[in-house]
Amino acid sequence: MYLNFVDIVSLILLVLGIVTIVIGKIKSRKVMLYIGKACLIIIFLIWLTILTIGLSEEDPNKNLNEVNNIIKESFPEDNTIEPQDVTDEILSDEFKYLDGIIDNIDDNYIYFLKDNSEQYCIKKNAFSYKNGRTSKDMNISDVKIGDYLVNYENQIIIYRNISGDELNQELLYNLTLTEDERLMGTNIVDIENINITSNNTAIVKIKYGDIIGDELTNETFETMVEFNSNTKYYSKSNHINSVNDLEEARHDMNSIVLDRNTINKKNPAIVIIFDSSDN
Repeated sequence: MYLNFVDIVSLILLVLGIVTIVIGKIKSRKVMLYIGKACLIIIFLIWLTILTIGLSEEDPNKNLNEVNNIIKESFPEDNTIEPQDVTDEILSDEFKYLDGIIDNIDDNYIYFLKDNSEQYCIKKNAFSYKNGRTSKDMNISDVKIGDYLVNYENQIIIYRNISGDELNQELLYNLTLTEDERLMGTNIVDIENINITSNNTAIVKIKYGDIIGDELTNETFETMVEFNSNTKYYSKSNHINSVNDLEEARHDMNSIVLDRNTINKKNPAIVIIFDSSDN
């Protein structure tokens, strides 16, 4: 109601002032000109008073806070933490084990995140690189953003961020590596189906996934393999000694070594070593 009353009074004074000034000019009467100007001055003083009262009632820190917010939005704080260069620590064996997902590569450094929080970097040309699944040498140009990096014995192990048949081929090759050829970890296979064809031979369906678990993918694959009289069996309790014992190993932690010359063939790959936890 207060504002409505002020609006009405202001409008009346404005009309009165304009009309009085116009009439005063037409009839050349100075008194009317003065009255008209007085009406306009009164309007100005009323609104100046209202504005002053309004500002005095506001939070004195409000305007300052608004200015600060505008400054912060225009110039946001840079909370970026510089990546820690761990090149020397890895080369000196101070860091026995450090791993993470590569999130950037530039001309000089490879950057990687550990546990999606701690960022590190290494000098690209200070290390040799190996494929973690195949144990083969890698060219630095083949290392990509998204790959999984692990330091091991002063060298960098790379698990490529791949999928589908490309991943399956690396994992199949990994199944051909002996203990001495493996860089880190052991393949784990699940026994899905066993078809014993003779006293010493069985065709077995196995299931396997990435040797680093689900760090990059939870994709799994299946393939048929052949156990025969040349397969060597190892188990903790020495209970797994032939194809007739494979059923007992279904729920154990099992790893195998395949004959490299028999993978990716029409017939099942030949198992030369079968190792069971035999729990």
